[in-house]
Amino acid sequence: MTMASYHPQDILAKVPEDRQLTVIANNIGSNWEMLAAYLFVDGSTVVVDQLVGEHQRSSMRVYYLLLRWRSEAEDATLRALFGKMQKCGPLNVTWVKIAKELGVSVEDILACKEM
Repeated sequence: MTMASYHPQDILAKVPEDRQLTVIANNIGSNWEMLAAYLFVDGSTVVVDQLVGEHQRSSMRVYYLLLRWRSEAEDATLRALFGKMQKCGPLNVTWVKIAKELGVSVEDILACKEM
């Protein structure tokens, strides 16, 4: 993406691609279960238990959690996901790495909490 076509709001308004979900999953800490509880209020325990049983690595658990969220959410945009990630509590996230990989600023991501 060239600097002339850099439109963070356009990026954040899109449904995340698998590659983008991988970047996000790799930058969420071991307390990812908190995010599961926020994304899937009903049945979050079942989702977490299923992911823990199916995947050994935390990053893979988060990736499949995000895939499931994307397929089930009414508003499955990056903006919506980042807003939920910030509102769910003390989730360990490396925002700088996510922002760099996605081509947006940390400020753009943090502004999603207000939406």
